[in-house]
Amino acid sequence: MPALNPDALKIGYVVLVAGSKFSIRKLQQKAGRRESAQWTHVAGCLGGLDAIEAVMPQSRVINMR
Repeated sequence: MPALNPDALKIGYVVLVAGSKFSIRKLQQKAGRRESAQWTHVAGCLGGLDAIEAVMPQSRVINMR
């Protein structure tokens, strides 16, 4: 995976995130998605490598480094 370039990430960009937790994989299987759904949630870029990650049960601010 190439390194993220903080200069290329602008405020408002949507970043697709691939989660690998066991519970996420089980929910995808139950929904009939299996391996075809690699993206599990999104993050909204705040500029640079900072983003708000939209995760249940609570969203959070993250650094994508």
